Amino acid sequence: QVLIGNVAAAFAAVNTQATVAFWQFGAASQPQSQTIFSGKNSGGGRVLQSHLPWGDSTVYWDAGNSYDRINKGAAASEFKGQWNFWVFTKNSAAGTMAIYLNGNPVPWHSGAGKPLNMAGITQFAIGSEIGGNYYQGRIDDFAVWNTALTPAQITDVYNRGVTFSPTTLNASLTNSDGVLSPVELIRRAWARGY
Repeated sequence: QVLIGNVAAAFAAVNTQATVAFWQFGAASQPQSQTIFSGKNSGGGRVLQSHLPWGDSTVYWDAGNSYDRINKGAAASEFKGQWNFWVFTKNSAAGTMAIYLNGNPVPWHSGAGKPLNMAGITQFAIGSEIGGNYYQGRIDDFAVWNTALTPAQITDVYNRGVTFSPTTLNASLTNSDGVLSPVELIRRAWARGY
């Protein structure tokens, strides 16, 4: 796992809209009942989280305090043995949630009637549920926005990548139990030309 530091400040602008995006390569042992990322509030309540997948091959996207949820069963090729690009969006004002796969502007899955906002995140982990349900596989180019990206923007990020700031990464990531340190993540990001 990689734990994010300075979470309250870093996520202060995440309230009514959010996007989480990353490349994912599931281990051969998938599907497992694990968490690929998790953001919680000061009381330990789930605010942003995904199981990709859970042990029954279902992808879950939870967003909002006391959380709204959408979920869908996935094919093995969508979560293990190859790199896939996943994007999760939430717009609580519009009451919408969506999951996008591999830059396709048409949602892989979506849902309406999802009004809960996402303010107050104080803990965030990549590759676990804050110290449990450790993800088996690889994650790259992980990014969070305080807006729900449009389908066109999602396709653009898929095609061109995400621009990272080494200073921001080095100051905000704390490596704990993961194989990638912040320095290595920065090196890999810059090696790819981002």
